[in-house]
Amino acid sequence: MNITQNELICFIGINFFMGYHVLRGYKHYWNTSPDVNVPLVSSAMTRNRFQESLSYLHVSDNLQIPNKDKVYKLRPMIDDLNKQFAQVYHGTRELSVDGSMIVFKVHSSVKQ
Repeated sequence: MNITQNELICFIGINFFMGYHVLRGYKHYWNTSPDVNVPLVSSAMTRNRFQESLSYLHVSDNLQIPNKDKVYKLRPMIDDLNKQFAQVYHGTRELSVDGSMIVFKVHSSVKQ
């Protein structure tokens, strides 16, 4: 499968957006009904191209599944992003997030 850099960025962005704006299934993002239409997604990439990218792009080896890492499929990308972030951001002070101010009502086994 040939994919351009712009298509790859759109594909990753759509996946991040789908984690934020959750619908029942990924096909609903391309639905033309006014109540579920998401022009941000449908204008960035066609549904067929997204499906093709989804079926061919992998960031991990499915044959090597670690026992306790629940995000093992994303681990290579997370590690690469953390390396890039560390190269770009050089904090001059310590930063902290007050967890009590962030509402998180969904049970998640990957939440810290």
